[in-house]
Amino acid sequence: MTLSDVTAQDTDVSDEALVIAVARRRHDALAEIYERHGAAVHEVAERICGVSCADELVHQVFLDLWHGPEDFSMSHGSIRAELLMRAHRMAVDDLRRVGASKEGATASLTPPGRRLHGSGRDEYAAIRSDRAWPLLSQLPAAEHTAIWLTYFVGYTAAEVARLLDLSEAKIKRQLGSGLRGLRVLLVSERRQAASPHPPS
Repeated sequence: MTLSDVTAQDTDVSDEALVIAVARRRHDALAEIYERHGAAVHEVAERICGVSCADELVHQVFLDLWHGPEDFSMSHGSIRAELLMRAHRMAVDDLRRVGASKEGATASLTPPGRRLHGSGRDEYAAIRSDRAWPLLSQLPAAEHTAIWLTYFVGYTAAEVARLLDLSEAKIKRQLGSGLRGLRVLLVSERRQAASPHPPS
């Protein structure tokens, strides 16, 4: 089913079809994407940079979608995940523009009241490290998104499930699989760094 024979408000129309319709300058398609995902995008933006900038940031995310739908891919697993990732990146950039340090900006993404001890704290720090972030892109898109929302934005598994409109059990499976994959990548990277380089 495509937008050529149904209205954009039809729930059977996929997000991918809506983005294609946006590329064809269909305002109703953009409105439907906003209806489906705008609240989640606003929630992520508000969590990071506060109410004062969230409205403007959400407007900019969807304006970017209107002007450049070809730039919105499924690289993060879904259109919603792509929108959330963009909102997150823009919100952090906004914090830095107003003078927040990198440490201050990233600290603001840690969930309030989270207290980790022992190995849990060490794992959290390892995943949030500068070394881990580039490796996330090597994971499957769904696992990448689940880890990003949990460890870099600070949502619980239940909150991630609500944001992505998935079951909590599925999010937990994605987190478990993704963390195992990330540990393998981190170990591999450490071994490569420690191995002697052949003489040139």
